[in-house]
Amino acid sequence: MAIVTPLDGSLYSAQDSALALLADGAIRMTLYEAGQAANAEGCAANGAPSPAADASGTLRSGLCETGLWVHVNGSFTSVNDPTAIPGYRANAVGFLAGIDRPVGPAGTRIGVVFGYDQGWLNDGLGGNATQQVGRIGLYGSQPAGALEFDGAIIYGHDWDATNRPTGVGTATASQNGNEVSGGLQASLPLNAGGFAITPAAGVRFNWLSAGAFSDPAPTALAGAFAVSGASVSYTDVVPYARVEAAESFATASGLVVSPYARAGIDYYAGTDNPTVVLAAADGTLFPTSSVRLDRAAAVLGAGLNLGQDNWNLFANYDAHLAGNWNTQEVKVGLRIKF
Repeated sequence: MAIVTPLDGSLYSAQDSALALLADGAIRMTLYEAGQAANAEGCAANGAPSPAADASGTLRSGLCETGLWVHVNGSFTSVNDPTAIPGYRANAVGFLAGIDRPVGPAGTRIGVVFGYDQGWLNDGLGGNATQQVGRIGLYGSQPAGALEFDGAIIYGHDWDATNRPTGVGTATASQNGNEVSGGLQASLPLNAGGFAITPAAGVRFNWLSAGAFSDPAPTALAGAFAVSGASVSYTDVVPYARVEAAESFATASGLVVSPYARAGIDYYAGTDNPTVVLAAADGTLFPTSSVRLDRAAAVLGAGLNLGQDNWNLFANYDAHLAGNWNTQEVKVGLRIKF
């Protein structure tokens, strides 16, 4: 049986890279919300129930100083390369939500976060893939004088499927994976001429493990094109810096309108194009990898908050711009403080 180099073998590595970027987006959003949680106000004066409080009053008391938030988000990634390795597009939609409360007298807040992402990938050779990721984790914030420290860790489990063109049909495969993402951030809220200026810096990491798989030949004729892949794990480490500027305006009705903008830089110091070793039917090994992502990415974003009393609606747009790839993200959401 003749053995040939698998067509579109980089599809599996591209899927792993897309999963890493998706996991990084989730930890980024969680760290941001950990910072917002630190601004949660105490209960309103009528928050404590009277001795004759009804069930709603009891519930309100139990939620005193609790913060709730939810994001609905979409991300759109484009990766290109001038070499023979095909580029790809990876899009995803999902949600992320959290609930947090104060712990102890030092201003510490601890919360739990959970979410789900659905992703789609298409590459330049006609291959495609889907990803489904469920997430759960913890986050927290701690003031220390003028500084604020935020941290988060999230576990994700993903269910992945690929459709690889072989030249004589499409080979399908499925695999499961595990992810652990985390981050630490320090920020310094400032006020300058009526603007809220918040510089921040930190580091994020994403560890992903993809299980073994096989994509059996679609027909007997295509037996020489079948491959299998061993499990692979890899780590991405991202030091970063940001600065955000916001200004707030209050309307006659008490609605607070707060437009904001931010800029920064991310540096992807870990593995950005994991190597997946494919094995042909006779055991011949083919190490394959996708486009190597440029490591430095500029980050630009803008958004709008609308808030009144204990609720806040928000929408924002962020772009990560690197030499051979970019990711654009849109988010809308709600925060409530009890």
